[in-house]
Amino acid sequence: MKIFMKIYIKKVLSALLNITLIFTISFIILALKFSTFVSAAQENSGNITPTFSVLEKFNDVPDNHWSFEYVHKLKELGITNGIGNNKFGLGMTITRAEFVAFLVRLMQWDLINPEVGSFKDNLDKNKWYYQYIETAVNKNVILKEENVE
Repeated sequence: MKIFMKIYIKKVLSALLNITLIFTISFIILALKFSTFVSAAQENSGNITPTFSVLEKFNDVPDNHWSFEYVHKLKELGITNGIGNNKFGLGMTITRAEFVAFLVRLMQWDLINPEVGSFKDNLDKNKWYYQYIETAVNKNVILKEENVE
């Protein structure tokens, strides 16, 4: 019975995480739509066509793709820099670290750099995501593991 409960709890937590990710991404897209709408209305005196300026477009996001404006707005706002080589990573699964980095940048939290990481897979201070994960832990967005060694 204990094994069944552990498996059941893991499945429930996994489903909740997926729902939370979908909700958060939807919220970010909605916020971007609203901010684009408002800034376009202010800049264009009634012409509410969303506009944005990007120095260099991601070369893996076609101009006619539904996410083009949103992806490049995220780049313009400094929420994402892509995966390197001027690619966004369209169609790739976002990692936990990337998601947390998006969230921390969106919230504009100052990064922290504690001596010891909160998770067994976040102990290397040289990893690009170390400070993002620790900042999210500090803000109580993710729970800290006990007895990290």
